[in-house]
Amino acid sequence: MIRKASKAMTSIVSWVSSVLADWYWALQALSLVLLSITIPVGFLTIIAGREANRRQSLEIETRRKENLATEQRLGEEQDKRLELEKTLAPRSIPYKFDRGKTNIDELRPFAGTQVIFKVLPDIEAVRAANNIAWLLREAGWTISGIEADSSLGEEGFFDGVVIFSYRAPGAVASIPSPEEQRDEDRSRAAADAVSAFLTSNDWKAMWFPWKRGVLPRNTIRINVGFKPSPYFDSPEAKESEKRMRKAQEEMKKRTEEIQKRVNPPSKH
Repeated sequence: MIRKASKAMTSIVSWVSSVLADWYWALQALSLVLLSITIPVGFLTIIAGREANRRQSLEIETRRKENLATEQRLGEEQDKRLELEKTLAPRSIPYKFDRGKTNIDELRPFAGTQVIFKVLPDIEAVRAANNIAWLLREAGWTISGIEADSSLGEEGFFDGVVIFSYRAPGAVASIPSPEEQRDEDRSRAAADAVSAFLTSNDWKAMWFPWKRGVLPRNTIRINVGFKPSPYFDSPEAKESEKRMRKAQEEMKKRTEEIQKRVNPPSKH
């Protein structure tokens, strides 16, 4: 009886062991299957994550470029509006005083210079001429008169301001005397000073040679025409304006050199 029970117990244990062994290998096989699935899925997840990051980076870069383009377009539009406002606004230079200095100090070395104004009969041009005349008076210059002259347009006159300096009487090829040359140099320096002053305040101005013997000594003539409209200028005209401004800078340097020659510093 005991032997039969022992055999039965042995059979049960053997069966349980067999079942457990079967489950063990089944679980091992399942683990291998799950592992074989997990590795590709993880790899695919990494690839998908990288692709998502790449697309997100591209989208961010695209939006950044779009924002920059929008900012640039808005900046260009603002510049155009400011240029239009500047074109339409009348010319005006205020008198400025700060810490014992004024904005017309560069004109004072030529105090006593006579000035003749010729102005196109245009309200804005007349207003601009009176503005210049007022500042020159404050700098000690003498205004001989402001005359409206419609014939300026018949002379092929340029828009803006043109300054003519004294030239001694005589033939074109004649050589001025030393005294006449000094008078011409000083008058030219005064004209250049006015041109440089106006240009530094964003006015279009330039010196232009005039006929000999037309102006008295120690006199310059200022023609004031229509205000230029750079907003409506062609790209070629704007490029020409840049070259003219560069020439004006060179003229200013030359004016300073002439000023030192005709008005040497006093020795104490």
